[in-house]
Amino acid sequence: VWPALRADYPDATWKIVGKNPCQRVQALAQQPGIEVTGQVEDIRPWAHEAAAVVLPMRCGGGIKNKLLEAAAMGKPILASPRAVRGLEEPPGLICRGPAQWRQAIERVWSQPDLARTMGQSARSWAQQRHTWPHAAQQLLQKIPRFALRLQPVESKLHQRTSCRNATGRAA
Repeated sequence: VWPALRADYPDATWKIVGKNPCQRVQALAQQPGIEVTGQVEDIRPWAHEAAAVVLPMRCGGGIKNKLLEAAAMGKPILASPRAVRGLEEPPGLICRGPAQWRQAIERVWSQPDLARTMGQSARSWAQQRHTWPHAAQQLLQKIPRFALRLQPVESKLHQRTSCRNATGRAA
């Protein structure tokens, strides 16, 4: 996707920011317009400067902190299906394949109003769904299900202990 984008947008820069980039990623820095930083102390200046946060994750699971950070900062998010796995109604554009990646990036670059709206929606999503009070509420809703799963175990433990006499021997 990058060579085609770079041909159409010769001033474009792709900044790859992240901890411990493998050699294959580091080698990308040899291509025009690509910078590989490796780990940075604070991601915010990098994300703030970006037109969009692109998360082409192909491995890993669970909630991605980079996505949550970008959403909290109000950045438009372009992500692979893996990057949003496990998230309820994730923000941004989900890209599956080179054509969708290129189209999504070009849309964000060429439509500032769309990019602004996407960023506002992402921030609103983060504020509504990824706060400590919301996480606590989700946990409280799940506790009854956990308790039901524990009940048979507790009753089995009770049966075992109730059949023992004071010396600890089975009665």
